[in-house]
Amino acid sequence: MLSVILSFSSVQTGLARWVTNKVNSSYGTSIEIKKLDLSSIRNVTLKNVLIRDHHNDTLISVESLETSVLNYRNLFSVQLNFGEIYLENGAFVLRTYKGEELNNLSVFVNKFKREKAKESPDFKMFSSSIVVEKINFTLYNENKKDEAIVYYKKIYGNFDNFQIIGSNVSANIHDLRVVENHDVAVVNFKTKFSYTNTKMEFLDTRLATKGSELLADVVFNYEPGDLSDFTNKVQIEANFKKSDIVLSDLKKFYGQFGRHDIIHFSGLVKGTINDFVVENIDLESDRNS
Repeated sequence: MLSVILSFSSVQTGLARWVTNKVNSSYGTSIEIKKLDLSSIRNVTLKNVLIRDHHNDTLISVESLETSVLNYRNLFSVQLNFGEIYLENGAFVLRTYKGEELNNLSVFVNKFKREKAKESPDFKMFSSSIVVEKINFTLYNENKKDEAIVYYKKIYGNFDNFQIIGSNVSANIHDLRVVENHDVAVVNFKTKFSYTNTKMEFLDTRLATKGSELLADVVFNYEPGDLSDFTNKVQIEANFKKSDIVLSDLKKFYGQFGRHDIIHFSGLVKGTINDFVVENIDLESDRNS
C-alpha cells in the first residue's frame, strides 16, 4: 500500500520538497529536487537535481540520480548512507567569482562545517560507489578571465568509498574517461582522492591517453583562499614515477612540440606552477635527444 502511495507524482514532489527544505533550512544551501521516488521502498530515484551556489548560479545539476538507501531513515537526516549511486546527464561548474577568494564549491561545502557544538551536526554522506555517465565539468576563475579555464566533457567513471564529512571529501576514483578542452582523450584515470580546506591529494594516480601514461603521487597544499590564485599560491609536491608522454599529446597544449617522439621520465616536482624545482629527474626520449 505504501509503495502505491509513494508512486503518485504529487507525493514524490512533496517528498522532494520536504527533504530539500530540511537540508536548506539547516545549512543555508540552495538544493532543488523535482521528484523523489521511493515507491520501491529500498530504492530511491531523484529527478532533476539542481544545486545552486551563493550567487544563485548552477554548481551541480543532474538529470537522474538512482540509488539504494542502506538505512531508510537516514534519508531524512543529515547523515546519508547509500549503496551504489548512478548519475546520468549532468554538469559541475566550479567558479571563483570576481573579487572573491573562495570558489563556489568551497563556499558550499563550508556550509556543512560545524563551528559550535550547539549548532547542527556535521553533514555526512557515504556511498559504496558512485557511477557517473555523461557529466560535463567547467572551471572558471573570473579574477583571471571571464572565459572557462578548463572544460571536460563526457565524463564517465567510478568513485568508490565516496565520503563527505563536513567539508572533507574523499573517494577512490577508477575507470574514469573524459575528453578535455584541448581534445586530449583520457582513456583511463584512477587515483585515491581526498579534499580538505588546506590540502588535496591524488595518490597512486594513473592517467592514460591512447599513447601516454603518467604514474604519480600528487599533493596540493594551500591556505583558505589560495585556490583562487592556483598557479602562484598552491604548493605542489609531485612524485612522478616511470611515466611516458607522446609529443602529439603535448602539442595540443604547446604548439612548438613535434609529434613523433615519446618522452620517458621520472622525478620529483616541488613548488608552485609558476615557480617550481625538479629533483632527481630521469629523462630520455625514444630518439635519445
